[in-house]
Amino acid sequence: MKIVYVYHSLALKGGIERIFTDKMNYLIQYYGYDISFITYQQGNNPESYKLDKQIKRFDLNTCFWKLYKYNAIMHFFKNISMRKLLKNRFAILLNEIKPDIVVLTTNDFYISECFLDLPYNFIIESHTYIDGILESSRHTTLLLKYFSILFDKWHFSKINKSKILVSLTYNDQKYWKKHILSNTLVIPNMVTNYPHDINPYKHRPNRIICAGRLDEKKGFNLLIDAWKLIATKFPTWRIDIFGEGELKNKIYKKISDCHLSNSIKINIPTDNIYNEYENSSIYVMSSLYEGFGLVLVEAMSCGVPCISFDCPNGPAELITHGEDGLLVPLGDIEKLAESIEWMITHEEERLRMSNNARQKAKKYTAEVIMPQWVELFEIVANQ
Repeated sequence: MKIVYVYHSLALKGGIERIFTDKMNYLIQYYGYDISFITYQQGNNPESYKLDKQIKRFDLNTCFWKLYKYNAIMHFFKNISMRKLLKNRFAILLNEIKPDIVVLTTNDFYISECFLDLPYNFIIESHTYIDGILESSRHTTLLLKYFSILFDKWHFSKINKSKILVSLTYNDQKYWKKHILSNTLVIPNMVTNYPHDINPYKHRPNRIICAGRLDEKKGFNLLIDAWKLIATKFPTWRIDIFGEGELKNKIYKKISDCHLSNSIKINIPTDNIYNEYENSSIYVMSSLYEGFGLVLVEAMSCGVPCISFDCPNGPAELITHGEDGLLVPLGDIEKLAESIEWMITHEEERLRMSNNARQKAKKYTAEVIMPQWVELFEIVANQ
């Protein structure tokens, strides 16, 4: 089976980049698939995750980000020209590879949708909060907002040219059916490295861990506001945030302004996040929305009970409230603070949730999830 995965680049240490890498590596190592990975604006950037040496690697060298130096009119025409160049290079390469399946993602669909006219079996992975895109708009006037939503619906309707769209959650699938009526299937993300032996929970420090890109959607400013309400009650506890991003300086400043520098620390992303999970007692996710929330499953696999905003999409399908973690109404800072306080002060309940979280995470191991992908590949390739 020849599978081609396509993404704009593997330069960032993000969730999608890691998931794609893990899937490709697994398909080669356990199923012997012929895997090619195509990027189109990797450039000279090093790859953020290690690919199996057997994966055939290609970059089409069409760096769309360079177009932002032009004014709106020039950007429009150069974008059209570069899309034509990209599609031509992609078609030539696929003609050489002759894949059975081509996997795209919704995250860069504004560019990669131009591939769907080519005569191949396309599967699209949804890593986009589609309802958020269509129900909200960057435009403030009603007329511009209306046309913006209309354009997005028209644009994403092209997904119907693919064989199937794979959602990560049932909530996400519901949104796609509501707006696009695309043929959809749910296959969750997987935990590639489910740890069989972990640091005993009772031996762990008074530490709360968070991980994610330092941007608006991760809601770290809300977490800081929540911790500010209770920090003085728990002087032996600290929060470690692992991430990089455009809001790094603002988050540093907010921590300083709230006089929390002694209890909240920003750390650079680590290649051994599982070691950090195993040396933490609570995981908190303050995201406003997610594609899935893989960090929750990873933390749970290490026996870390999680507290999360009940945001779309993922947390409510991953966490059973009161059993293996806690769900908090989206954006409710006081309730988030109360939930953290409750988790800290109820050690026996934390231990129970830790054990339950470990069991829950087994549903998302590669051994459970990847056969679902293989079955889908076989069906689509033989249609």
